[in-house]
Amino acid sequence: IRYSLPYMGYVTQRARTPLGFALLIGLPAAVVVLRELRNIARQLWGRREEVGS
Repeated sequence: IRYSLPYMGYVTQRARTPLGFALLIGLPAAVVVLRELRNIARQLWGRREEVGS
């Protein structure tokens, strides 16, 4: 055995519950989506300012 992750079992056990799944998968996914929406909004607003000037 080269590597050991002693508490990984706790993480996988929690991920099987609805709340654990939401926190482990849903929360990071939501952060990525929100950041991308923010980037898209910034690009759109930037174009409107360039066109209006």
